[in-house]
Amino acid sequence: MYTSLKEMAHDSSTIGIFQSTGEINYDTIAGSAIAVVTLELAEPIAGERPEQVRVATFAHDESGSLLLGEPGEYLLFLKPWVIRGEQVSERWLATDDWSGIYTSGNSGGSWVRYDSEATELPESVSIGELDDLSTRSTPEIVAEVVEDQTGRSQR
Repeated sequence: MYTSLKEMAHDSSTIGIFQSTGEINYDTIAGSAIAVVTLELAEPIAGERPEQVRVATFAHDESGSLLLGEPGEYLLFLKPWVIRGEQVSERWLATDDWSGIYTSGNSGGSWVRYDSEATELPESVSIGELDDLSTRSTPEIVAEVVEDQTGRSQR
């Protein structure tokens, strides 16, 4: 659980507003089907600026639909999907499965936290509140994952 947006941003490679394309595919990892949603970058906020991302997602909305597969825009904190120290085919994950996802708010420019249990994070944010966030590069994050898995530095 993250206690601030700055903390979550520090563990992210990219932060931005992404538009769902409605394209959903499934990857099989360790025998389990994982939904991978394609989104396009509408507005970069911090970090890398990929035009398009493929995000592995586990979040569903109240109706049971895959959250990021539904039409709309999402404020996302993303990091690379890493397995055994290798980034998986340029795929991404929300920095925290649910906390790294904010959905469109009722009024222009506000974003609402999807994870109702992440009470340490703001319930809603505006783009202006995100101006001072900074991220780390994908190689730094992947190197950290390798270090965590092996117990020694791989940088």
